[in-house]
Amino acid sequence: MVEMVEEWIKRVNSRRDLLPKWKKRKVFLKIQDNRSEFINVSITREGMKLVHENNLKGALTISSSNKVFQQLFGGNLKLTSLPRSIVRFEGEYRDVLLVESLLMLSH
Repeated sequence: MVEMVEEWIKRVNSRRDLLPKWKKRKVFLKIQDNRSEFINVSITREGMKLVHENNLKGALTISSSNKVFQQLFGGNLKLTSLPRSIVRFEGEYRDVLLVESLLMLSH
C-alpha cells in the first residue's frame, strides 16, 4: 500500500502544473486500507510528501480496500462516485475534490 501512495506522490510531484495553483493552505490526508495502519500525506503548493505525524488535525481520512485503492491510484475510479459502502471519507468536501483531481490528473 505504501508503494502505491509513494508512486502517486511521485507522479503528482513530477507534474509542475497541478499543485502551484493550489491555495497556500496545507491539506493532510490519511489513507487506510483494511489491512494497514494509516499512511499520512501532506499536500501543499510545493508538493506532496509522506509525513510521520499521527495527530493530523482536520485531516481528510479515506478508508477502503486495497483493491479499490489500486483502482483509485490508477486513475480508473472517481472518489466521489463510489458508494459509501465501498469507500469511506471524512473531512472537508473541498479536500475530497482536490484529492480526487490529483488522483485523476496524475496520469
